[in-house]
Amino acid sequence: MKLLSQGPGRRQLSGSLTLTQPGRWSFRFLDAKGRTIAQGPERPVEIVADQPPQVTIEAPSEKTLEVDPQGRVMLNWSATDDYGVSQVALLFQLAGGKEERVVLHTPGQAARRLRGRTRGSSRPCVCARATR
Repeated sequence: MKLLSQGPGRRQLSGSLTLTQPGRWSFRFLDAKGRTIAQGPERPVEIVADQPPQVTIEAPSEKTLEVDPQGRVMLNWSATDDYGVSQVALLFQLAGGKEERVVLHTPGQAARRLRGRTRGSSRPCVCARATR
């Protein structure tokens, strides 16, 4: 792979490649005729597959929750991802209604681990306004 040299003294190198299997890499510097004039040490390359994010609603623990129409539900949640979580949203469905989505948290930058506590109303109109 050929790298582009830039910056003061053309000492900044940049380039990209897609790796599909493990192996080894090293830098090799060539002269204008393609002869090696310097070579760095070999370094291993390991391919690690992206894992799906893990999301947990820690509280309430009930799978089906009955709440008074004027009541509030406190949610404790956590989310992790090997490359970082950029947003946490709650999908829910009220009895007889359609599925709704409410964003619970959007960090300033992706984070590997997030935890939160959210207090929400069980009334559909409040949840709908919160998403818009």
